[in-house]
Amino acid sequence: MFHSSVPLLPKQTGFRLQLLLALFVATSIIGTAAGSQDDQAGDVASAGESEPSPSDVEVAPQPEAQPAPVVPPVTSSERITLEQVDESLNRHPAPGPDQTESREHKALSATRTALREEQTWLSKRAQLAATTDGAEAKLEGFATGLESAVNPSYPDLPEDLDALELLLAQLRRELANAKSRLEVIGSELSGLPEKRLHGVNRTSELEILLRGLGEESSANEFDAILLRARRQSAEAELTLVKLEVSSTDVLRSLITGEQELLRAEITNLEARVEVVTEQTAEQRRLELEAQEKKARQTLRMAALQAPELQKLAEEN
Repeated sequence: MFHSSVPLLPKQTGFRLQLLLALFVATSIIGTAAGSQDDQAGDVASAGESEPSPSDVEVAPQPEAQPAPVVPPVTSSERITLEQVDESLNRHPAPGPDQTESREHKALSATRTALREEQTWLSKRAQLAATTDGAEAKLEGFATGLESAVNPSYPDLPEDLDALELLLAQLRRELANAKSRLEVIGSELSGLPEKRLHGVNRTSELEILLRGLGEESSANEFDAILLRARRQSAEAELTLVKLEVSSTDVLRSLITGEQELLRAEITNLEARVEVVTEQTAEQRRLELEAQEKKARQTLRMAALQAPELQKLAEEN
C-alpha cells in the first residue's frame, strides 16, 4: 500500500480549504459575467453613437433659392454698363398699350438714359483731349501753311473749257467753305471767356451734385442701380468740364493760328478764282468764235451746192 510523505491535515482544516476554494470559484464566475455585460453595454452604446435613430437625426436647413440679380454684382470700383442694363431690360420689357409701366422698367430706362449721357461726356472729353494733346503739332502745321501761302504755286490752267469750268466751281466751293469756317471759329474765339465762366460754375454745380448723390442710398435694387448710373454720368461730365476750363488758353491759340491761315488762304483763293474766271471767259469766247467760224464755213459749202444760199453766205 502506497503511503504519502505529506502528512494528512486534520479534518477541520480540510473543510476550510474546500470552503475557500468554492468562494474563489464563485467570485471568478461573477466577475467574468459582469465584465461580459459591461462589454455588451459598451458595444450597444457605441452602436447607438455611430448609428443614431432617424428620430434623433437633425436635417440641416436648405438655403432658399435666391432670384438672379438684375445686373452682375457690382463693387464700388466697377462701373455699370449699357450692356448690363439692356440685358436687364430684356427681362423687364416695356408695358403694353393698356398696361402700367413697372417700377423696374421705369428705373432701368432712366438708368439707360444716364449711361448714354455718360458716353456722350466721355466721347467729348476724348475728342478734346486729342485736340489739346496734338495742339503743338497743329500750331506748327499752321505756321508752315502760312509760309506757303505767302508765295503760292499753282499748276498750269487747262485749255479745255469744261475743265476750266470744273476747276472754277471747285475753287468757289473751297472759298465758300473757308469763309464759313472763318466765321465759325471767330464765334468760337469770342465765346471762349463766357464758356470758361460757364465751365467754372458748372464745375461747382457738379461737385455739389456728386456730394449729394454720394450721400443717397436705396434699399431697392433698381433704384440703387439708377443712383450709380447718375453718379457715373455726373463724374464723366465733371471731367469734361474741368478739361474745358483748363484748356481755354490752348484752344485760343489753336483758333488764332487757324484764323491767320484761313485769312491767307481766302486771299489766295479769291485771287485764283479771279484768274480762272477770266481764263474761263476767254476760253468760252474763243470756243464761240470757233463755232461761228465753223458755221460760216458750213454755210459757204452749202452755198456752192445751192445758188439760193450763195447770197446769204456772202452776207455772212
